[in-house]
Amino acid sequence: MPGARRSCSRRGEGVVASPDTVVTDRAPRDVIGELRGREGGLLWLVGGAGLTRTCLDDGLVDDIIVSVHPVLLGSGTPLVRRGARATTLTLVGERRYPSGLMQLAYRVEPDVTPDSAAPPA
Repeated sequence: MPGARRSCSRRGEGVVASPDTVVTDRAPRDVIGELRGREGGLLWLVGGAGLTRTCLDDGLVDDIIVSVHPVLLGSGTPLVRRGARATTLTLVGERRYPSGLMQLAYRVEPDVTPDSAAPPA
């Protein structure tokens, strides 16, 4: 979105392509908590398996959109890094494209295990 402020959490060096992007090494929990406290609407998280795992484990994700491409791969990058806790999802929407791509929209359900009541360590 033009004019939208972005935060980028990353490992290593790289190029930031937008003057509206802020690079940080702060914990995702802190950055997302700060951003949720501001006016302005939704937050959109795009990241790798490690960032996804961290945000899911910290209860920071409300919805997930998974894109399924019509290509079978013999290997690839996992959606969530190994060791992530089980997360219950409810399908809330789907969109099909002429190319065969499907996007599946899921709501992340609250964790109802006894451990979920305990505060994070």
